[in-house]
Amino acid sequence: MDAVDSDDNYASSTITTASNSKEKPLSLYEIEKAKRTLVEEKYEKLLKEYLDIKKVRDQSLVDAQPILNEKAVKKLDKTEDTHSSEDDIDCVNKYSPT
Repeated sequence: MDAVDSDDNYASSTITTASNSKEKPLSLYEIEKAKRTLVEEKYEKLLKEYLDIKKVRDQSLVDAQPILNEKAVKKLDKTEDTHSSEDDIDCVNKYSPT
């Protein structure tokens, strides 16, 4: 966040310096153009950072997928082992209306 503030401070100090010197003052168009350029540069920088983070995250998900699949299979195996068909038969016999 400091980088953003420092860019803004730099831009405002540059504009102030130019207007305080003996050079002709910047027009409103030039000031807006300079601001737009700064915003575009910040946008490009943030977009690049976002895409880098997204690339790393996506790769992490791809790398983690086999591990997640293995854990899911193990969990299914455990739940199937604790339940037997004899329990089903006992339950049906116990609660049947006959």
